[in-house]
Amino acid sequence: MNSIQRNAGPYLRSATFLFLCMLLLFLILLTSCSKEEKHEEDKAYYDVTLIINREGAWGGAFLDYSIYLDDEEISSVSNGSTKQYVLSLAEGKHTIYLKWGIVSSDKIDFSVSKESLRFSFPAKTKSTWGIDLWRND
Repeated sequence: MNSIQRNAGPYLRSATFLFLCMLLLFLILLTSCSKEEKHEEDKAYYDVTLIINREGAWGGAFLDYSIYLDDEEISSVSNGSTKQYVLSLAEGKHTIYLKWGIVSSDKIDFSVSKESLRFSFPAKTKSTWGIDLWRND
């Protein structure tokens, strides 16, 4: 046995150890992802009614505001119009806001449950700059 073969032993063992550690880490990550997916499947989904009523105003009269639900654009609302949507949403907390360009309203949180399936959100253009959005209960 030459000196190269004798010295390869520790390197081979550490490479094998590193490979096994990486394999174990991969398996842990894989199982944790499947648990999260299973948790999402266990949630109840409800048909939820969302009503967005944008008051008419001179400021921004020709601009449509984009409607965002959970940080995804779902539609837009014109000046002086009311939009009503029936969406299948998971039980729990959700966020809605309006946006046009760099201007956006505050984010409004609401919680969906078996007892809470209808939400109304009036909106208007601020007299200075921006968008007001609030929740009617």
